[in-house]
Amino acid sequence: MPEPAVGRVSADQGQIEQIIMNLTVNARDAMPRGGKLTISTGNAEMDDAFVRLHPGAIPGSYVVFSVSDTGCGMDLETQPTSSSFLTTK
Repeated sequence: MPEPAVGRVSADQGQIEQIIMNLTVNARDAMPRGGKLTISTGNAEMDDAFVRLHPGAIPGSYVVFSVSDTGCGMDLETQPTSSSFLTTK
């Protein structure tokens, strides 16, 4: 069965392009000997059970944008102590 089409979002195209560029440059720098960069999108549903475990979350349908790489990552000293976004740049 084919997956449903990814939902639409309202966002500033220039900001999204800049985010993607920053993440890909960071990934490139973390993989000096090569590696794999994966960018994906999908649909997600935040149900009441999820919201109970994540204060501030609002139930509903969302679009997920995910970026991962096989780079070296951050050492323990650099890793964030919260779930905030962080860059070493």
